[in-house]
Amino acid sequence: MDLAVGPGAAGPSNVPAFLTKLWTLVSDPDTDALICWSPSGNSFHVFDQGQFAKEVLPKYFKHNNMASFVRQLNMSHSVPDLTGAVEPDPGGEEKDVRLWECLHCPL
Repeated sequence: MDLAVGPGAAGPSNVPAFLTKLWTLVSDPDTDALICWSPSGNSFHVFDQGQFAKEVLPKYFKHNNMASFVRQLNMSHSVPDLTGAVEPDPGGEEKDVRLWECLHCPL
């Protein structure tokens, strides 16, 4: 996915700051363990909401509140969807994994 952001970028110059920050944090390979683009590139996944809120949000926003982040997504016409799955961990035991996916993101 391509989004023109930053000084001198081609495209609309009125991209809301939230969307610019969102694009940056989802695209940052350092955050891939907690948030990354889906294989199709049409949505993004948050793998651990608590850890994401504690470690990633404060780096990009003035808060670490997942509810505030979701509220901003909703104001951007996104549709968050929480799905659950069971995934084996490296030790061979199954663990419950909550995958949060943002669909229809305006990015």
